[in-house]
Order: sequence, then C-alpha cells, then structure tokens
Amino acid sequence: MDHAMKSIRRMAKKTVKAVQEIPISERPTTISVAFGLKLTAEGNAVVTKAGMEATLNITMTWEHKDKK
Repeated sequence: MDHAMKSIRRMAKKTVKAVQEIPISERPTTISVAFGLKLTAEGNAVVTKAGMEATLNITMTWEHKDKK
C-alpha cells in the first residue's frame, strides 16, 4: 500500500508541474484529477504474484470571458 501511495504522490507532483509549465494566460480555469489504482495479489500465505495498475484521468476546463 505504501508503494501505491508513493505512486499517487509522484503522479500528482508531475501533474502540478505540467500545469505550472502552461503560461498563466493559457491555463485552464479548473482542473480535476482522479487517480485510480488496482492492486492484485495471488497466492496463499505467501504472496507469490503481485501487481498494480494505475490510471490517471484529468479534466481541464477553460471559461472564456468576453472582454468589453
């Protein structure tokens, strides 16, 4: 579980860095980030096989205000 949480933190930091690299005038108004993890383990008393899948869904919204 610690490994999974480290992965989420690492993905979150990369997402923030990517957004910060967008020029302020071009940045989205809102950003929503969803992290999904699927942890699997197979075996009896000892884990003989383990795996992890990660997904990252990012939604960005731009609201254009008319300049008058």
